[in-house]
Amino acid sequence: MDRLTQFREVLERLDGKQPLRSQRDADLYVDRPDPVAQTLARHLPVRPGSCHLVTGPIGCGKSTELLAAGRVLTSTAGIFARYADLTRLVDVRPGQFDVQFAALMADVYAGLQFEAPNEGRFQIAKDAWVAYCAELASRDLFEHIPRSRYKLRPFTDHFAPPIDPVRDTPAHLREYVEELAYLKSLMHQFKFGSLVWLIDGLDRQSLADNFEEFVEPLLQACAAAEVGLAIVAPFRASMGVERAGIFAEFKRVIPVTPPDPSTPAGEEFLASVLARRTEAQLLGPVERSRIAVLSGGILRHLLQLAEAALTNAWVRGAAAVDGSDVDFAASDLGRDLVFGLTDKEIQQLRQVAATGEFVARDWEDRALIQTNRVLQYQGPSGPPIHRVHPCIVPFLTAIGGGHP
Repeated sequence: MDRLTQFREVLERLDGKQPLRSQRDADLYVDRPDPVAQTLARHLPVRPGSCHLVTGPIGCGKSTELLAAGRVLTSTAGIFARYADLTRLVDVRPGQFDVQFAALMADVYAGLQFEAPNEGRFQIAKDAWVAYCAELASRDLFEHIPRSRYKLRPFTDHFAPPIDPVRDTPAHLREYVEELAYLKSLMHQFKFGSLVWLIDGLDRQSLADNFEEFVEPLLQACAAAEVGLAIVAPFRASMGVERAGIFAEFKRVIPVTPPDPSTPAGEEFLASVLARRTEAQLLGPVERSRIAVLSGGILRHLLQLAEAALTNAWVRGAAAVDGSDVDFAASDLGRDLVFGLTDKEIQQLRQVAATGEFVARDWEDRALIQTNRVLQYQGPSGPPIHRVHPCIVPFLTAIGGGHP
């Protein structure tokens, strides 16, 4: 293999902007020290209709863990697990829960076609999917879902209606519960006893403000229809007074925090992620270990640093990454992280760097954690551990805002 092809293939595997969706991507997955995917996969089958919330800072691997849980659940007999990134299915706007619910439902119908055991069952699934889309168009919902094919009508030609669609369900939710019940009736023909929804994308800024508005009716409908649910939540919804209210409706809240690279388990995990995606002759063990520490445990930064170091090695004509390439990548990421910081944020970062103490008094302080300027690790016991991102530390004496 020539040098250019080798670099290109490795750089492609270091793209951290997308979670590990395909089976080829799944081969790159490394089990975390904290078993997030396994926790979801163990609890969802046992309690049909239980709802779990996954939350954490940007770039910590929430989507990847949700997909990994889906692969484990799919291999469990009788469970149909469907991962859906809501922002890829529908143009999400406030006050349009019916459109968002329709998009999720149609995505399940589309997915069932690929699970059909024979041609007859495939045709049933396809007919259901087509009918769902036709209903969407008739209700003028189709225009809100530009990429897809959506909304449901009962498919009584193919299977019996539900026995009793939960008489105690509030009137405004009954339609959604009935639609889920019909869907489960169809799934029984495919030998699936349970549906588990793994819903991603709600932590994006455009959706974060409307998180509770969307999630509350979905939680109620799924609980009534005994549909399992795991949702990625905006991190800020788990902090301070905002964690009250809707959080009480979830069976379990699962934080996805960065693995601490100062611990042997954390560093080993991060270095293993790089080893799985790179070639030893391009990125050796010493450089992998150093990048693991500089990432602070943020997986997206881990891949970004490795990609930048490899690119710099290519540009200067080197056969492999060395310390100067890692320095370049760390400086580049550090500049990105300090860009736009206020004087107050700079002073706060200096305080954390000097003392290791961090108290989030307002949303501006909490944003330092959400955006990975301050890193929060789950200690073995006691309160969380806080550190400034390693790539920011060298800049703290050079940027404005007074002196530490």
